[in-house]
Amino acid sequence: MNDGALGADGLERLYAIAPIGLCYLDAELRFRYINQWLASVNGIPVAEHLGKTVDELLKDVGIGIGSQLRQVLETGLPIVDGEVEVEARANPGEIQCYRHSYHPDKNSDGQVVGVSVIVQDLTAKKNAEAALDQRNQQLETANERLREVLSELKRANEELRQEALSASQANIRLEKAKTQLQRLALFDTLTGLGNRNLFMQQLEHLIALAERRNEEVALLEMDLDGFKGVNDRLGHAAGDEVLREFSARLGQALRKADQKYRIGGDEFAVLLEPTHGAFEGAVRVAKQIAETVAAPMEIKGHSCSIGVSIGIAVFPEHGREPNTLLRKADAAMYEAKKKHQVVAGASKLDATTVLEQLETDS
Repeated sequence: MNDGALGADGLERLYAIAPIGLCYLDAELRFRYINQWLASVNGIPVAEHLGKTVDELLKDVGIGIGSQLRQVLETGLPIVDGEVEVEARANPGEIQCYRHSYHPDKNSDGQVVGVSVIVQDLTAKKNAEAALDQRNQQLETANERLREVLSELKRANEELRQEALSASQANIRLEKAKTQLQRLALFDTLTGLGNRNLFMQQLEHLIALAERRNEEVALLEMDLDGFKGVNDRLGHAAGDEVLREFSARLGQALRKADQKYRIGGDEFAVLLEPTHGAFEGAVRVAKQIAETVAAPMEIKGHSCSIGVSIGIAVFPEHGREPNTLLRKADAAMYEAKKKHQVVAGASKLDATTVLEQLETDS
């Protein structure tokens, strides 16, 4: 007995649960084999496929597919990576995209006696590409709005000059425009948190303060786990709600003196006040954040669970420059994500080991 072999039953089970469609058609394009995945896509039980032709079972798409299959039978040449869009049988109105590959089966005389078919679901990939296009369009819209704001400021200045407004009136309008531009430059419009620019400014300020006091500064960098799944499943509006909810919960987990920022798409950072024993305090804060975020969020009628991976870096132990500290906190965060941990640096030894390895690699 060969324990390493799957055997016929094992192969059948493997084909049945494979996350791709597999089937075999004879020279009359009748189904002789189909796995469960592809049968489910067709919305027809496996047994009802067997002995039936493609045109008989799949009237909505069978004619187009059948012509390609007959081409393979006639030419003996495969057709690889063809794509087709169909309406989902389980969810009418939902469009799904599949990639088909057809390969001829030849007997010992070289005669084509059947066609093997492989089907892959491209729906998630296509949706992700569409979502990326949408987000790029949103960014372009935001950029256009910023250009409009700058243009409005220019027109306002020209109007002030032409109308010879009083110095006090001109200063008021200029100050309003300046405040608006400063807010665009330093704050995230979605969550209201400080952005990366403000984060780097404040980190530099706290480092200088801690250096004068001979204290330590801890920064926490965090990335949401499961956020992309919510975005893909419920859309970008739901994703924006998740980011706003996380920002609110982040505030609940922090003290008033702690500073929170959104520094990227689903990346956030926290700066703690200079103190002694900053690392231990940062670990406690990180655990509070993880516990606060752990409760499910109610987003557009759906219960969504979001996790968080957190990396910690401390001045001056892990670096003396803002970019160095951010890079090391980023490395610790991704190490935590790889290990499926909620909090990076559960002990000082763990976090220091990550940072020492980073320095060795560089």
